[in-house]
Amino acid sequence: MRTKRFLKMLGVFITAYLVVIMVFMVSLSQAQTKEPIRLGINLEVTGNAAWAGEPQLRGLQLLAEQINQAGGINGRRVELVTYDNETNVEKATSNGKKLLQRDKVVAIVGPGVNAQCRAVNSDVQEAKITSYSLSASFPVNFKDSYWFGAFPDFTTGIAKFFDWFHSMRFTRIAQICSTDSSGQDWHNASIKIAQTYPEMQLFSERFNVNDLDVTPQLTNLKANNPQALVVGSTGKSCGVVIKNFYQMGFKIPAFTGQGNISQSFLKMIAENEPETMVLPGSKFVVSQDLPDSDPLKPLMKKFADDFKKKYNKEADNYGAVAYDAGRVFFEALKAINPSGAEDSGKLRDYIEKMKNFPGVFGAYYNFSPQDHRGLTKDALIFIQAKNGKFSLWQK
Repeated sequence: MRTKRFLKMLGVFITAYLVVIMVFMVSLSQAQTKEPIRLGINLEVTGNAAWAGEPQLRGLQLLAEQINQAGGINGRRVELVTYDNETNVEKATSNGKKLLQRDKVVAIVGPGVNAQCRAVNSDVQEAKITSYSLSASFPVNFKDSYWFGAFPDFTTGIAKFFDWFHSMRFTRIAQICSTDSSGQDWHNASIKIAQTYPEMQLFSERFNVNDLDVTPQLTNLKANNPQALVVGSTGKSCGVVIKNFYQMGFKIPAFTGQGNISQSFLKMIAENEPETMVLPGSKFVVSQDLPDSDPLKPLMKKFADDFKKKYNKEADNYGAVAYDAGRVFFEALKAINPSGAEDSGKLRDYIEKMKNFPGVFGAYYNFSPQDHRGLTKDALIFIQAKNGKFSLWQK
């Protein structure tokens, strides 16, 4: 009698156990067959802006790997559909059409250069696909914009310069800007900002990004006896200006945009380093100099350590802002769990409501329908390029 009862109970137990196993296997199978979340990447991995695009891609790849190792987003793997636009406007446009029309991605990161962003803008807006520009100068805050932007807007850096010039009672400022779209935007913005300081004179010159010598322009500027030089250009072209600036014996401080905060820029000016070379940048760049009491220091340190472990090289500002862009996207994607590209508008709407989101940039993002960058002038600090490294500028 006891044997029969035992066998009956054993049979019930085994049946229940098998049911649990089957349910688990079915759930696992369903999780494994869920559609991945496809994120498009359209960056300058090669070409003139590769010094920025390559670390940006690495930052995104690191983040995607970390998310997938942790189980994905709501059990769905993250898939990066990656294209290199080769720092070429036509290529960027072609890549954008592939991502929008063929790959049907739910969102796009990139491009990272103003001209390339402008080239794909109309297609992004028509398709209503939420995109994250990694350019500081591409305007993302316009009516019904589907764009978000990395970095504080480049104009905040210019404003920060002029605030300091005003505090130092400088009245004669020299400026040289490139003639590409980024340089033109810088030129226009600085003139507008300078006009808010009636006592200040702004002397401006222009040059082509392919010029190998800008001595004539700097000679014209030097004749005005300026108290500071502002360079509105990024990458190799800025390096040319700084080289000639140094060779001509200028003793005034030089200022340029946050887009030049990279190891490549330090190498470019290594043999022609001005006595004072200042850039507005993120806390991440000088995170090692921050006090342990800074609430975002652990987040910055973890990213830097993870990046170094994976790639055996130091993370830079470009990798950090791309990593943040991905984090913002994935936070929103987790909340909306999109069915496909048709839900990209929901992604935009969710991000516009994100507040106090901690960033590797070293600041908290606060987005709104009117502010698609989420960072203000307060997110920037003054950084000095000196002796082959970046450090806090001791004004």
